[in-house]
Amino acid sequence: MKAKPLCVPCFVRQALTTAQMVTEDEKVHERVLREVLRQMAGRVDLSLSPAHLSTWAARIASEVVGVEDPYLDVKREFNRLGLRMYPKLRRIVREADDRLHAALKLAAAGNVIDFGAGTPYKIEEEIERVLKMGFTVDQYEDFRGRLNETAEIVYILDNAGEIAFDKLLMEELKLHGIKRITAIVKSKPILNDATPEDAGMVGIEELAEVIETGTGYLGLPVDLTPPEVIERVRKAPLVISKGQANFETLDELDAEIFFILKAKCPIVAERIGVREGEMVFCRRRR
Repeated sequence: MKAKPLCVPCFVRQALTTAQMVTEDEKVHERVLREVLRQMAGRVDLSLSPAHLSTWAARIASEVVGVEDPYLDVKREFNRLGLRMYPKLRRIVREADDRLHAALKLAAAGNVIDFGAGTPYKIEEEIERVLKMGFTVDQYEDFRGRLNETAEIVYILDNAGEIAFDKLLMEELKLHGIKRITAIVKSKPILNDATPEDAGMVGIEELAEVIETGTGYLGLPVDLTPPEVIERVRKAPLVISKGQANFETLDELDAEIFFILKAKCPIVAERIGVREGEMVFCRRRR
């Protein structure tokens, strides 16, 4: 998926949010904005994905404030929140008429935990809304059919905190005959994306083999990710991809991918064919 002009103010805002995670000093915020605008002026290439451009802006902000992982404390806080909510989430799934479908919806609700996209994160409200309204695009029956044909899934994780919701879905996948899950996390910090530390804090390794992207880019950009990681995704019999940045970078990859995300911007919403703010569970277009 290629960026559009409307993406430009978004990645500038993300850079400002990154600086605000570190300091309340508006002079520092101004320095960050000036440096992002200066450097990005010659680098904006709308043939790249929005996630690619956002990564550059976030890195520039991190360099200016002198902190490698500005979201570290926030990620840990939301991991703890996800773990506290876990018993309630598990109870919701166990009481559902269709446990797997309920777990998929909760995984989507967890995608609201995203400081990078600048969306509200009232998680309890989001859970109630998703369970009631469901997915606007819901290819669940298609997914169930593919699930019955395989014992292996690659699961591309998105944000810290959210991964507690993903862990619950992994549990249900195991109950549906999946023997092997490979979970992919970022190697280096970028916004509030999950890293090996986050996966360890939530206990993802109890259910999956955790591997790294080899980079600190948002999403999984095919041309910037080690070939062996992309091949894991491309050759997997079934892939679950969480979040908007992964959609932006993988929607044209020839792989058996099902995307779970909240359309957090008009560009992605238009691409999928939904309204901004709606939840989606869709198969990669062929």
